[in-house]
Amino acid sequence: MFYDHRPNVAQHIRGSGRRAEWHKDIAAWAPIQPQFLIAKREYENSDKVVIRGTKIGIRSLSNATNERTVVSGIISNLPAGNSVNYLTPDRLLLRGPCFFLFSSFIFDWQARMRVAGTNMTHHFLEEMGLPKEKKSLLSWLKKVSGLGLGLIPQAATRLEWNARVVPLESHERLRQAIIADVLISSIYGMSLADLEYILSECDISDPHGKPTGFWRVDKEKQPELRQTILTLVAFSDLLQMIQAEGGVPEKGVQKFLAQNGGEGWLVPERLCLADYGLGQDERANDPQPVASRLGPRFDDWELEQSPEESWRECHLHARNILGDIGYKELLKGPETTTAQTEYRQVLVTENRRPRMDAEERGPLFSSKRNKEHG
Repeated sequence: MFYDHRPNVAQHIRGSGRRAEWHKDIAAWAPIQPQFLIAKREYENSDKVVIRGTKIGIRSLSNATNERTVVSGIISNLPAGNSVNYLTPDRLLLRGPCFFLFSSFIFDWQARMRVAGTNMTHHFLEEMGLPKEKKSLLSWLKKVSGLGLGLIPQAATRLEWNARVVPLESHERLRQAIIADVLISSIYGMSLADLEYILSECDISDPHGKPTGFWRVDKEKQPELRQTILTLVAFSDLLQMIQAEGGVPEKGVQKFLAQNGGEGWLVPERLCLADYGLGQDERANDPQPVASRLGPRFDDWELEQSPEESWRECHLHARNILGDIGYKELLKGPETTTAQTEYRQVLVTENRRPRMDAEERGPLFSSKRNKEHG
């Protein structure tokens, strides 16, 4: 039910299998309405649940010619079936930034070069390349931790992630997705030519290209409105800022995130694709309106509140929903909540289990056992 940085994209109406009917035109704050339900007590008391609390899920069924291959989502303390693989870092403070990493074009491109079937399994994910400098990776990933992209708009979730803004409108969700993708590309040390290669053939008005290309993303839109093209534009802007700061990436990123009164990069009001070496028709030579065609970034009711009032209301809702004990536990920090403590205990237990060598495992079916029970 998650897709494209959205934790809830469809509500089940009726039916099953290919006859299932889904309501897909839903708001970001619409209630979760899955096809299958289990009793809450069954989930809470089950010893089969490996990861409790907020986690990152990756859709299992996928292939290299879909619009996106790695489809990740943020799942709150809820169960999921075998169609979702969990991939959550042991350092839980990094689970938000790692979600942006898994959702990036560069990470997805690696998967498209590897996946040959229709399953995104763990052995594919284990082969994905990560930036070499781990210290740099951790510090840079934290720069995107304040984005609320992909979160269910609930008070407790926003507090847990310390998200400045949980995007409800498609314009703001697109902007945050582009910022995250640009920073991830910079973490990987990519050049503009590298990203242009990955996102090639996305600037064609009637998109088409190689089977594993990203030209399917927003293909129904004009090139200047597509996430792929705006990502290239934003990345070019970031590289110019890095160059202006003497080639120091950290200073360029800081300037990129601090512009526009601290809001960071904004979708341009008008955009001439030819200025960026993009576009393959006459329209690319003329400035085209962009931001105004994406709709508002925020609803009116969001703009009526000051940031202080918004956070105060968020705390109030979280306390009413979680109760005093749960609320106080949440405020202790993401490394000390009960769910995360349980998760760390599971990791320790799993790591302490003795491993068997191949010769110790024996045959899958024992002829002796079959005779005894035959």
